[in-house]
Amino acid sequence: MKRYLILLILYMAALPALVPTQAHAQKAGLRQAAKALTGYNAAAATKLPALLPRIETAAAVAARQAAMQAAARKAAVKDIRLSVAKLQSALLKDMPEAKQPTATAFIFKTTYNGKEEVWGATAGHIAKGMGNNLLLIFYEGDQKFVVPAQVVQYGPNMISDIALLKLPDNLPAQINPLPLAEPPFALGEPFISTGYCAHDLVYTGKQALQKDNQRFLRTDYTVPLSKRAGLCGAPLINSQGAVTGIHCGSVWNNTTGYASNVKVLSYLLKAQHEGTAEIPLVAGKVVFGNIKTTEHIHSIEALDAEFRDLARYDTANRLTQSTMLSLLQEPGTRYLRFMLEDRKANPVDFNMRNDFRYLIYDKETQTSRFEPIHW
Repeated sequence: MKRYLILLILYMAALPALVPTQAHAQKAGLRQAAKALTGYNAAAATKLPALLPRIETAAAVAARQAAMQAAARKAAVKDIRLSVAKLQSALLKDMPEAKQPTATAFIFKTTYNGKEEVWGATAGHIAKGMGNNLLLIFYEGDQKFVVPAQVVQYGPNMISDIALLKLPDNLPAQINPLPLAEPPFALGEPFISTGYCAHDLVYTGKQALQKDNQRFLRTDYTVPLSKRAGLCGAPLINSQGAVTGIHCGSVWNNTTGYASNVKVLSYLLKAQHEGTAEIPLVAGKVVFGNIKTTEHIHSIEALDAEFRDLARYDTANRLTQSTMLSLLQEPGTRYLRFMLEDRKANPVDFNMRNDFRYLIYDKETQTSRFEPIHW
């Protein structure tokens, strides 16, 4: 042991002579920096040869410092997988997870009558395809949290593409609900989004808002075709970390994405709390009237002043604002007549026993009224 100590003392004494003076001074400074960054014990190095200080470059110390700062930032920020969930159907819970079809959902917080609440949301067409009983899967590191959810409200068919999800009261403490942004949103405003494609978490990168028509947000969309399936239901998030919309689709062969405006969630929450709610039926700057959030639009007719049929559009599963405006601009059009079916809790199912009515918009007076339909 004494032999090792003598060799160590001789090494330390000879070190200044072996290293140029400037480098030695730099080494001493780097040793102090390393000590401050890592808690390195220089005194211990004089006792054990295995802990002798290493000569580091300034770049190496800077890289170590940057890595530690990045780790600190990462530790301070909640994993996005605790806010954005892999969505699966509860009907397929016994199937191996890797073989199940997946989509995306997220949880958000809001205040209703002064009380903070936490809900889930996804794209309406996803919920209709997977059923009303769903599973939201969150992750933190290797730990997985499975939260059951139930679809309780759908946005009006073709007016929005949103499903509101009711969650259990006893959510895991790690779950981190996102705040909702306040519309309207500025053209060119940057957003990001993240969701699940084939069980992998996909980041869409920065998207810029191209259009906001009160129902849908249109953005540029740079996600490759191979990584789009499953992203529907993902939150569109602004630079403040708040949700602005719910991704509901993209133009398959170009770089255009669509998201339902988060504003629609306020109507669905009102319907959930109060039993019913109305939402404006809008195209451009024209407000045709308010319809129930549970009403399905079957058809639109352009009528003249004598209520003669000039043109008709059967909606099937698609209704654009441009379609409504083109019917309104049909030569001779005085009225637009919308056939509505109140599907209540069964938005997918047509039922002759449901309540039907017409919404009639008068182009000349810019007023609207309702008329019952009797079969």
